[in-house]
Parts: sequence; structure tokens; C-alpha cells
Amino acid sequence: FGQGGSIMVNAGVIISVVFAWLVWMIMISQMPLYAARDGIYPRSFLATNRFGAPSTGLVWTAVTCQLLLILCHFVNGDAWDVMISITSVMAMPCYLLCCVYLWKIAVREPPAFPSAAARRRALATGVLGTLKGAKDNGKVLVLRADIDALPIEETHECVYRSENAGVMHACGHDAHAACLLGAAKILSENRDAFSGKVRLVFQPGEEIGKGAKTFVAAGVLDGAERVFGLHTAYDLEAGTVGLKPGINNAAVDHFRIRVHGKSTHVSTPHLGVDALYIASQIVVAVQGLVTRRTSPTEPVIIGIGKLNAGTTYNAVAAFAEMEGTTRTISQESRDRVRAQVSETAQSIAALYGGTAEIEWTDFAAALINDPQVCEEAARVVDELLGEGHVVTDRELSLSGDNFAEFELYKPGAYAYLGTGNPDLPHTMITNHNGGFDVDENALVTGAGLYVGYTVARLG
Repeated sequence: FGQGGSIMVNAGVIISVVFAWLVWMIMISQMPLYAARDGIYPRSFLATNRFGAPSTGLVWTAVTCQLLLILCHFVNGDAWDVMISITSVMAMPCYLLCCVYLWKIAVREPPAFPSAAARRRALATGVLGTLKGAKDNGKVLVLRADIDALPIEETHECVYRSENAGVMHACGHDAHAACLLGAAKILSENRDAFSGKVRLVFQPGEEIGKGAKTFVAAGVLDGAERVFGLHTAYDLEAGTVGLKPGINNAAVDHFRIRVHGKSTHVSTPHLGVDALYIASQIVVAVQGLVTRRTSPTEPVIIGIGKLNAGTTYNAVAAFAEMEGTTRTISQESRDRVRAQVSETAQSIAALYGGTAEIEWTDFAAALINDPQVCEEAARVVDELLGEGHVVTDRELSLSGDNFAEFELYKPGAYAYLGTGNPDLPHTMITNHNGGFDVDENALVTGAGLYVGYTVARLG
């Protein structure tokens, strides 16, 4: 088009440079978001990325080429014409690769598990670590620890008290993470003690029924022979470990019921539909499903812990919303209770002239330990602590844990780590309480159990 040429040529060059910086800024701003979702290090963009993303050098090459185009365009001479052609050729493949990658993450193409990566980000706060033993025998073991806290104010004064108001580790998940981190340190320093691979899963979202399914869907169990995890237990004395074959925890479902009515003045209730009254009847009626429609020998819980309705004291509420949970121990009872709660809510709402919407969320399946894996882990406890420290008859708990999602696909065991100590009263307080604490001596046992089971399976 000639040197120093037309307005169109000048505009084209400027637009190409703007495009270069736009691609760069989009990738810098969006990489942390996609990294949090898809498991790519946000900071890996500052170096060569092993997971398919263009490296910084690649993007800077494209940007540099475009800057050279500006210089070349406004300088006369045949040599500069050649430079324009060269830089254009260099820039376009770089941009092509950048755009292809942007398209891939835009359509949520999940990255494959990196074979050589020592760790990777999973979900917003989850982490997957991979440790390789001295030899690769093809075996894979998955160790899991949940890491999320709870919206509870900590009342126990101690040096490690939560620094965030209204948030604390009231279920021991900080202890779980500490145990697995301790195990990771020991295993990384003793790779000659085991072969194969150990995948260390630091899972977020357990308290709200999330995290586990995402890890499973991403392939964390691919090729694994066993899955193993642990949870603190205030009802077991520190120095003991609960390993019970069969069912340990109930299946957990969450439900939200929205009741729609019609507002009117409280002096004319017949002209409206009282959503608050309907909601209160539902709260009472669902308890009858447990006492009158469930066998007294079958453990079932239907609990409603939250109810919001109305806008002022002297008006019939036009809307009410409640949240609750069910706990069951079989798929049959799980399906039955779901249907009964839904039917009850809709029938009562219709009886009083309103409507009810029910939204169910699957939080966790029933947690069922594999007997063989329990036996393997029990032998490890015997080696660590001596015989007599394994508890095999711990009472069934109607609390849930979505470690069960891992056990749906691979043989596994969920051990209960004794953290109670009568000399430390706060360690005897139940989970989900502001005074909750653990005997920190149990952390050594937990880390040792992770390490011992790894060596027993992969050694």
C-alpha cells in the first residue's frame, strides 16, 4: 500500500496494535477465573504454561511484532518493507494460538490431568497435589481432606482462634488439611518408601454438598485402586481411630420450599392467602412423615432450620421460604422421603389457596466403608499405635459427608480420628459449635495414618 500511506492503512496498523493489547489484557484478566474453575495455575501464566495456555513469551512476541509494524510503517525504505512482512507473519500464528486457547476455555473444555504436575488448582479454592514414588508401578492412591470453614463465630479463646469474624473451623477441616499437608511433607521426603502415584485432594465445599463431584468428574479417581480420608471425632478419645465397615453416615439432601400466597390486611384474611400460615403448617406436617409414615426402626430425619416470611406485622404474608434437610440411610427411603415432603408441601399450600415450589439438591450419598479397606487401614493403626486403638462399632451418624461420592466409584474407607480429651474440655464439644476444638496431638496420628496407608498400599 506504500509507505506512510492512506488513512485506511494507518488505521489498520493502529487497530492491529489495539487488538494485540486487547488479547493480552483479556487473557491476563480472565486467566485467574478460568484457572479457578478449570484447574490451571493463575501464576503459571507468568511462565511457560504446561496445561495448554500460551506462555507469556508467546503473547509478548505477538505484541512486539505489532509494535514493530508501527515503526516499520512510518519509516521509508525497502528493508522496512521486508520487516513489515516478517513481523506480520510472526504475529499471526501467535494470535491464532491465543485465540484458540481463549475459545477452548470459553466453551469450558476441561484440561486433562497433567502427568508431570506436582500440584494444580481445582475449583475456586481446591487443590490437587500429585506425588510420585521412586518407581512407577502404575498404582494410584487418592487421599482426601476437606478444607472449608463454617459461618459460625468462634467463642473459644486460643492462639489459633479465627481471625475472621463470624467464620471458624467448627468441623475440624483445618485439622484434616493439616494432617494431609503433614503427610505430603513426609511422603515427598521419602519417595523411595513407595511406588506409583499419590493424589492429594484438598476439597472445598463439603459443608454445602459441593466439591467432591467436581473432582470425580475431572478424573481424580482415574486409575486409582483405593480412596482414603479421615474426619475428626470429638466422641472418640485422642489416640484412637474409628474404622467401621459398612454404613457410617446418612445420605444428605437439601430442600428449599417457596410458598406463594396473596397479601391483604390482617383484618381481612379471607381476601388473601397467608403464605406464612401455610409455611408453618408445612413445618409441622413434615415431622409427621417421620413419626407416622416411617418405620420406627429406620433412621430418618427431616429438619427445617430456616423460615422467612412477610414484610410487616399487620399484613398477610404473600410469600414464604424455608430451607431444610433430610437424612436417610438407603436409596429407597431417600426417594420416598423426597416424594413425601414434596407432596405434603404442595397439598397443604393448595388446601389454603396457595402454591408451593420445592427445589431439591443432592448433597451426599450414604457413606459406606469398604470392609477390606477398613481392614487394611486398621493394620496401619495397629502398627502406628499398637493394638487396641481401633474402634469398629462407632454409632451410625445421621450427619453426612460427601467423601461418599468418592466411595461410590472406588473402594475406600473414611476413618474417624479421635480428637477428644477430657483434660481439654473444648475438645469434647460437638462439631458446628463456636467452642469446638481438637486435641492437637491427634494431628500426628492423622498424618501418620495417611502416610502409613500410602506405604502399605504402594510400598
